[in-house]
Amino acid sequence: MKSTKFYKRLSILLVLINIGTLAFIWFARPPHGPSPVGELAERLGINEHISEINNLEEEHHKKKRKLMSKDRKLHNQLFKKIGSNEDVTALREKIAQNYIEIELETYNFFDSVAVHCNKEQLSELRETVGKAFGQLRKPKGK
Repeated sequence: MKSTKFYKRLSILLVLINIGTLAFIWFARPPHGPSPVGELAERLGINEHISEINNLEEEHHKKKRKLMSKDRKLHNQLFKKIGSNEDVTALREKIAQNYIEIELETYNFFDSVAVHCNKEQLSELRETVGKAFGQLRKPKGK
């Protein structure tokens, strides 16, 4: 009788741990990477200029990866200076400038794609961009 009670409690505890683990994995997953090349034209329903849009997208991803890599390097340099009492103003300005370049690259890409859109596609593009930036800007836990 006592062992049955013990095993019931243990089973309930293990089920709760499993549920908690799955919930943690689900809610703490990292954001998705960039969409595969060609998905944007398909999502917007663009049937013409597909190769141009795909080329724009490919070039955009290359430039953005390079800028993001630079961002990580600059941040690593900044974090290494924690506790050193060094002036990091110039490094912070480089980080800010790189961030501006990332934003400008992203804007220019979507603006270049917009040239190939009709009114409905442009509306869908704006909605897609809004969702993408909303996900990037969303604070953790919300």
